[in-house]
This record gives sequence, C-alpha cells and structure tokens, in this order.
Amino acid sequence: MWTLTYSVEGNRHVEVIPHDQVGQLEPLVKRCREHLDALRELGAINAQLLHLWRLEQRSRRPAKPTLEAKSTRRKSRRRRRSLSK
Repeated sequence: MWTLTYSVEGNRHVEVIPHDQVGQLEPLVKRCREHLDALRELGAINAQLLHLWRLEQRSRRPAKPTLEAKSTRRKSRRRRRSLSK
C-alpha cells in the first residue's frame, strides 16, 4: 500500500494508492521529481547570477575618496580662497 501526500492552498491531503495502481503512478511520480529537480537547479543558477551581478555592480561604483585625496582637496580650496582675497 502506498500513500500520496500533497498540499492544496496550505491544506494537507493524503490519498491511499492501491497496490495494483502503483505501477501506473510510478512514471508520473518520476516525471514530477525530475521536474522539481530542474526547478531547483534553475533556482540555484538564478542565485549564482544574482551574486555575480551584485559583484559587478559593486565594482562599477566610483571609489570612495581616501584621506589623502580629501586633504589635497582641502589644500586646493584654501589656496583658491587666499588667491581671491
């Protein structure tokens, strides 16, 4: 005796499968498992693509100014102010 357990809209159902019908259902169950495996693989591929895209987005951002660059900017502003006075 086999049982088939499934959910519909969050409600769990259990069907008893008579032994003489098991042979008819086995190919269907196999195809269902193959389909679910393919969906899992597709989800993993999409997750990898998302990860690579995020890495690419990070590398395209302009670099934050370093402390040295900030101090150079301040000096040049001071020079401009002193020249204009």
